[in-house]
Amino acid sequence: TEEVERGDVLVMDEKEKFKLKRATGAYDKKVIGIVSQSPAILFKGSQLEIAPPPGGFLKGTKPPVALSGRVLCKVTNENGPIEAGDFLTTSSRPGYAMRATDKEKFFGTVLGKALEPFHRGKTGLILVLVTLQ
Repeated sequence: TEEVERGDVLVMDEKEKFKLKRATGAYDKKVIGIVSQSPAILFKGSQLEIAPPPGGFLKGTKPPVALSGRVLCKVTNENGPIEAGDFLTTSSRPGYAMRATDKEKFFGTVLGKALEPFHRGKTGLILVLVTLQ
């Protein structure tokens, strides 16, 4: 329902059925996946495209969304530095993930695991293994 970029964390849009938008709240149970720049497999309606052309998606309103696999993800240190292996969830910064630490809010809000640490600055991109939980 809005323009997104590679690495944005997406959630279901509660106002428009079957539409997605950038995540805007921490520990959002409506989390769906991450905008992928270069998916290995792309589903377009009933069509399957393997290894889409190089160049990839950078910005737009019809993004490829990673539901599983390895993908670059926008992250913030809002909930502390991220270490490889940390679970990630949605953050209050639109489109960004943060380290998930609240065990009571974990279920249904985890979007994946960090495959590398993030200590530099307030925001950035890291490789994430998307495993919705």
